Amino acid sequence: MSRFNEKSNLREQLFFEDEKSKVWWLIAVSLPVVVSFGALTIAKVEQIKQANTPVPSAPVPTSINAVGRLEPRGEVLKLSAPAGVEGSSRVEQVYVKEGERVQRGQVIAILDNFSSSQASVEEARAKLQEARANLANVKAGSPRDIQAQKAVIGRLQAQLAGEKDAQQATIARITAQLNGERIALQATINRIQAEIEGQKDALIASVAR
Repeated sequence: MSRFNEKSNLREQLFFEDEKSKVWWLIAVSLPVVVSFGALTIAKVEQIKQANTPVPSAPVPTSINAVGRLEPRGEVLKLSAPAGVEGSSRVEQVYVKEGERVQRGQVIAILDNFSSSQASVEEARAKLQEARANLANVKAGSPRDIQAQKAVIGRLQAQLAGEKDAQQATIARITAQLNGERIALQATINRIQAEIEGQKDALIASVAR
C-alpha cells in the first residue's frame, strides 16, 4: 500500500514538473512577442501625437545688426557751382543734405549771381515774346498787302531779267565788234607785209642792174 502511494506521488510530482516546464516555455516564447507589440504600439501613438502637434514656426528677424556704412544704390554725385559767362559762381545757399534723394527739377542750391542770371532770363523771354509777336503780325497780314508785295517782287524779277538780257546783247555786240576789228587789223598787217616784200624785191632788182 505504501509503495502504491509513493508511485502515485512520484507520478503527480513528475506531472506537475512537466506542466510547470510547459508554462515557463510559453512565457519565454510569448514575452518577446508581447514586448515587441507593446513597443510598436507606443511608437505608433507617439508618431500620431507628433503628427497632430503643430510645429512652431521660426521667428522672422525684423532687424539686422551690422557694422558698416550705408550707401545708396546709385552713385553719389558731387556738385559744384557752374562757371557762368561773367566768371565763376559761388554757392550762396544749399537746400539739401549730403546723400539726400532729389527729384528732377528740384532746386538744390542758390548761386550768388542768381539775381543777374534771372534778369538775363527775363530779358531773353521778353525778346522771344517780341519775336513771336512780329511773326504773328507777318502771318496775319492782309491778302491785299501780300499781293502787292508779290507784284513788287515780280516786277523786280522781270526788271532783273530784262537787264540781264540787255547785258547779254551788249556783250555779244562788243564781242562781234572786236572780232571785226581784229579781222580788219590782220588784213592791214598782211597788206603792209606784202608792200614791204614788194619794195624789197624792187630794191634788189635795182641793185642787180
